[in-house]
Amino acid sequence: MEIQAVNVGMKFKNRVILDNQNITFQSGKLTVITGPSGSGKSTLLAILGGYMKPTIGHVKIGEKDITGLKEKELALLHANNIGYLPQWNVMLKKSSVLENVILPAIINDEKKHEGEYLEKAIEHLNALGIEEQKDNYPYELSGGELKRASLARALIMEPDILIADEPTTGLDAVTATRILEYMADYTARGKTVIIATHDDKAHDYADVIYDLAIKNVYNA
Repeated sequence: MEIQAVNVGMKFKNRVILDNQNITFQSGKLTVITGPSGSGKSTLLAILGGYMKPTIGHVKIGEKDITGLKEKELALLHANNIGYLPQWNVMLKKSSVLENVILPAIINDEKKHEGEYLEKAIEHLNALGIEEQKDNYPYELSGGELKRASLARALIMEPDILIADEPTTGLDAVTATRILEYMADYTARGKTVIIATHDDKAHDYADVIYDLAIKNVYNA
């Protein structure tokens, strides 16, 4: 599913955070967004996913302009089409890893196909190398394990779009590579994957690199 940012800008208290961003993110492509700290990478991701409204410009997902959608419409979009992996921990402390991973599916699937999602969750956790941690609580996980569990949670509904903010920050090389490879494999299924990162290793998995500061697109 294609995402298009058209003249997107963001100001906060007269400070320009983003200025006139124009870029299209294509299905089946992994796009890495680069730029120095403070250049607005996280803000752009939040706008692309419909979690924040731009001051100017608009975002189209497929044929739909999402900028003016109401909360209920955005909630459906997030439930059915977008997986979001933020920098911070989104896991519930008193729920197991497996319960956390399937939570978006249980909330959003009215038919409550819990068994199907349990199977999918275990498949993700196994592929990411942390199935043995499924009954543990988030506070019992290392940083790398927590990030992999969060990725499994973001993918549980098999969204058309995956948006990830600094998914490898602070991780060892082996874990970072495993996460990037998993995202690349997901892209190969025709999904749209967008990563904002300082990690140069991500460039090895990118189809497209977008330098936010100078607004240049490079085909990797």
